[in-house]
Amino acid sequence: MGEHDGHRERVKQRVEKEGLENFQNHEVLEFLLFPFVPRKDTCLMAHRLINTFGGFHNVFNATPQDLEKVEGVTHSAALFLSSLPQVFRKYQQDFEKEKVSFANRGEAVRYLKTFFSCRTKEAVYAIALDKRFKLIGTFPLAEGFSDSVALTARQVADVAMRTNASALIIAHNHPSGSAFPSQADFQMTNVIACNLHIMGINLCDHIIFAGNEYYSFAQHGLFSYIDGSINKFLKEGVKFYELPDVLKEERVDENIFKDIKFSDDDFNALKLDEQ
Repeated sequence: MGEHDGHRERVKQRVEKEGLENFQNHEVLEFLLFPFVPRKDTCLMAHRLINTFGGFHNVFNATPQDLEKVEGVTHSAALFLSSLPQVFRKYQQDFEKEKVSFANRGEAVRYLKTFFSCRTKEAVYAIALDKRFKLIGTFPLAEGFSDSVALTARQVADVAMRTNASALIIAHNHPSGSAFPSQADFQMTNVIACNLHIMGINLCDHIIFAGNEYYSFAQHGLFSYIDGSINKFLKEGVKFYELPDVLKEERVDENIFKDIKFSDDDFNALKLDEQ
């Protein structure tokens, strides 16, 4: 048994006895690398990874290509490490989904938050519900950059039709900003709500996550504006409307809220000929 083999065996025994709770970050990473990097000093490699990417959590958010540039990191190790955030989200989602009631906003928020854990890019999900507000499924719609994502109302409508949903919730994240909605967020929610209304489907909420914070359109009363504008939308076609006063109370830098870009198809699909 070589020097590294003896060290690895001691680390494994410690994990078996204590778990990972008392390990330092580099020791956790060292242990995770054991199956993928045989007969090498993975402790040194763990330090290299943390120093290269500026922190323990950043190692897992790196791409496989960037991880492989670090001396000693194999292709299999890079794939494994970069996939762990997705594994974490899968675990959280599966753990929470059996307990969630979408008639209860707090439980819905706790469940939906798991979809944005460890994410460094914006992502959008549609949550399809039946007439009793039971979960049919959660569907990824788009993933973009750290401060923007492209989404069309047609993508949301496709989920509703495919699942025969009675109601939907939209959720997305602001990885680099506040959970407070931008004007583009509000306008796109109007477009989606109008599109679903035509189909006889209720948009229950749009929830934005930013770290540990969230913003619920329904909780802050924004759907009263949206519901009141649907008839006007149907009569005049979808337009850009000014933010409600409630959203003007906080002044924010709109440059950090370039979250949703519009497709001409959204507006063309909803434009109604005036009689």
